[in-house]
Amino acid sequence: MAYKVVNSFFDKEDGNRLYEVGQSYPRTGVKPSKERIELLSNDENKEKTIFIKEVSGKKRANEKKSGE
Repeated sequence: MAYKVVNSFFDKEDGNRLYEVGQSYPRTGVKPSKERIELLSNDENKEKTIFIKEVSGKKRANEKKSGE
């Protein structure tokens, strides 16, 4: 399943990688746990913020292009 970042965050389970609004989550080659997806996709976390939302359909959200 693919997700779109709706609030920027540093993913401590991906080497503190910065995921910015509009990017796909997870990046290619990374397989987060179901628990991690759940934590990021609802506001029941330390920051009380939703960070990712599921992308409908089969296409992944596009990565930000250079210069945007």
